[in-house]
Amino acid sequence: KGLTRHWHISLSLPLILLGALLTPLALRSYVEASTYTRRYTNINQVPSKPVAIVFGAGVWGDGTPMPMLGDRIQGAIDLYHLGRVGKILMTGDNATPEYNEVIAMQYYA
Repeated sequence: KGLTRHWHISLSLPLILLGALLTPLALRSYVEASTYTRRYTNINQVPSKPVAIVFGAGVWGDGTPMPMLGDRIQGAIDLYHLGRVGKILMTGDNATPEYNEVIAMQYYA
C-alpha cells in the first residue's frame, strides 16, 4: 500500500510540474494567435478610433508611472498626436490619496 502511494506521488509530481511550465506557454501562444490581427508594429497602420483607453499598470512610491504604464501612456499620446485617436481615457487604481494611478498618468501626459 505504501509503495502504491509513493508511485502515485512520484508520477503526479512531474506531471504537475510539467503542467505548471506548459500552461503559461500555452496561454501566451493562445493570446498571441487570437490577437495577431489587432497588434501593430507600425503606429501609422493603427486604425483611427474615437478613444484610446489606457489601463493602469502601477506607479512608484514617488508617483511616477512604472515602465509598462509609461509605455502605455506614451503610446496613447503618440496616437493622439498622429490624429489616430480623438481622446485619451485613463483608468486605474486610486484607492487612496497616496496611491493614484490616474493622477500619475495625467502628470505624465
